[in-house]
Amino acid sequence: LSQIDYTTPDLSGTKITFGIFDPLNPIGAPSEPKSAPGFHAKIAYKLEGLYLSASGLYQKQSATPGVAEYNSHAFDVGGKYTMAGFEVLGWYYKAKGVGTTALFLNSADAVGNARDSDGFIAQVTYTVGPTKFGVNYGTSKLHATSAEQAATPLAAGALVRSNDKWTGGIYHKLTDNLTILGEYSKVTSKSQSDLENTGNTFNIGAFLSF
Repeated sequence: LSQIDYTTPDLSGTKITFGIFDPLNPIGAPSEPKSAPGFHAKIAYKLEGLYLSASGLYQKQSATPGVAEYNSHAFDVGGKYTMAGFEVLGWYYKAKGVGTTALFLNSADAVGNARDSDGFIAQVTYTVGPTKFGVNYGTSKLHATSAEQAATPLAAGALVRSNDKWTGGIYHKLTDNLTILGEYSKVTSKSQSDLENTGNTFNIGAFLSF
């Protein structure tokens, strides 16, 4: 993604970034090439074990002839705190015309009405010696438009409504550069018509950093 950003100097623990990016076409929604860039910004604050941030983006979507244009915008807010081996973090986002799973995926219905979406992630980890134990939960929700909800049967019945994921893991550092890990995850996806699919995975692996 091509972009131009500017980040301010550190202002007593606070940094602000803003910029423009090469516009992206929606995936699975009517659109045509954009003539204007997208915009994004972020503010972050750091003090010892505390980190807080908020960010947002905006892009105007130019629809195909005869289909209404719409605006894509989103924001997120969250932070993390580390103390005595514990780390707790959480982030929340809310958006319109941004979609779910990937940026601008299923962001609007067939006639260009933007869909709302929201979600969050929460995580707790504890580190003792070279070993870290952690658990997190995240959810992402996509809401059908009023036109889709009014249709009989539901016009967006096969469209995803939510993705939820639980993960628990153990991470052990053998060296400063090599970590071995074991993770268990449960993922549940639901459609707008309440169809459900669940997957369970267990992973064992290693992570090498340079």
